[in-house]
Amino acid sequence: MVMPIYKQDAAGKFVPFEEMPFPDLEKILEDWIETNPHLIFGDEEIAILARQPRTGYDKYLDLLGVDKAGATVVIELKRGETPRDVVAQTLEYAAWVDSLTLDQLDEMARDYGQKKGVEFDDLAGLYLRTFGDELEDEESEGGKLTQRITFNNRQRLVIMAERISDEVEQTLRYMRTRFGADVSGIAFSVHKSGNDTLISTTTVVGRERVSSTSQQLPQASERESDDHIRAKVKTDFMRDAVTAIEEWIDGLGVDRLAVEHSGSSEHYIRFLGVKLLYYYYANNWIYASMPAVTGDEVQKLRSRLSKPEELITKDHWAGDWRFHVAAPQDLDVLKEIILSRVKAKQEAASS
Repeated sequence: MVMPIYKQDAAGKFVPFEEMPFPDLEKILEDWIETNPHLIFGDEEIAILARQPRTGYDKYLDLLGVDKAGATVVIELKRGETPRDVVAQTLEYAAWVDSLTLDQLDEMARDYGQKKGVEFDDLAGLYLRTFGDELEDEESEGGKLTQRITFNNRQRLVIMAERISDEVEQTLRYMRTRFGADVSGIAFSVHKSGNDTLISTTTVVGRERVSSTSQQLPQASERESDDHIRAKVKTDFMRDAVTAIEEWIDGLGVDRLAVEHSGSSEHYIRFLGVKLLYYYYANNWIYASMPAVTGDEVQKLRSRLSKPEELITKDHWAGDWRFHVAAPQDLDVLKEIILSRVKAKQEAASS
């Protein structure tokens, strides 16, 4: 139940505000949340990346966002009291979002930006536009923060309605505390005071700690196990690649050349303390980012990658080049460049 808002009358008595009737409340609420997503989690900022995206089952999700940790936020809005099927509906949307690749999320973000008259090339651009001011000093070992974010690694589910029914509240709390789903139920009410519109929100479910007994998804700062990454990826190549890169590096037997693990599924290949490559495992490809790429290396990547169109550099990646490793030929050219760099550094060190 939403906490009531009171006003003081002429006699000094506090009386509750009457709620405002809206004939098209769901659309109006979408407008409000789209422009004020901080209302959902109590001033926690959310970057909205899509409104009414069409799912693979010809249904339309109200709002989709991403939080500071890179988790996607599935937002379903209802007027009146929550119907029983809203939980199943929101889970269906979350499952669909979980299946999206970074390419698909990038396309959503670009389309959304165009509709809003704001241009950015991908989800990372939208992310930086939203969180850039507070994160401009948060760099890790020379790499931009976006390189440490695994977008859509987990989903947060939000059901927002005028009233959260008892049965929906009980189900959401069970999902959160026993099943480990990061789900929230938020009740709201809208009031009018002169020319001012007031909105009151109450987190009915969402302050309880998410159970870790059955939820195996790591938080953004935790390292994913190889087994968990294998269970998440979608292709045989990716399943093999989870350990193939590290085994290849170890097999070279080069002193001080190693794979280092960071948070989530993030990895670095370093030689003599210098970063040669940053990469993480997405569903269908390895996201790779390489610093200080030479012209010859760019040409090699463009001519031999299976997806040369994904080879991109941007100023906000500090000049690093990013590309996808999705097939054995991609891994071969990556190994070739790394070996060439190692050899060059060995020669420079010995001269």
